Amino acid sequence: MIEPTAVNLLRRAGELLLYEQIIALRDTYFSAFKSGDKEAARYVIGFLNGNGTFNTLSQRTRDYIVGRQPATMSERDQERHGPYVHRSEPAMDPSAMRKRHQGI
Repeated sequence: MIEPTAVNLLRRAGELLLYEQIIALRDTYFSAFKSGDKEAARYVIGFLNGNGTFNTLSQRTRDYIVGRQPATMSERDQERHGPYVHRSEPAMDPSAMRKRHQGI
């Protein structure tokens, strides 16, 4: 997802537009997930790789991503990391995931 330290560095470096885009992404993602949107991760994947990218992934890959969301959205992580989307383990690049699951 989004590493808290890197996001804060954007703001400190004066990259306010990108910082605000990431914060807006965070808000959209959390809101969609909390509202029961099982494919809320599509917003993050679309932000990083282009709108619609999630739908180009194999069903197996989409299922994997959807299944991992609860771990990335734990209440503990949200409270601990405040306004940032946080993962406790490294995220895999979606294009690498697509290649892996397509056997490329």
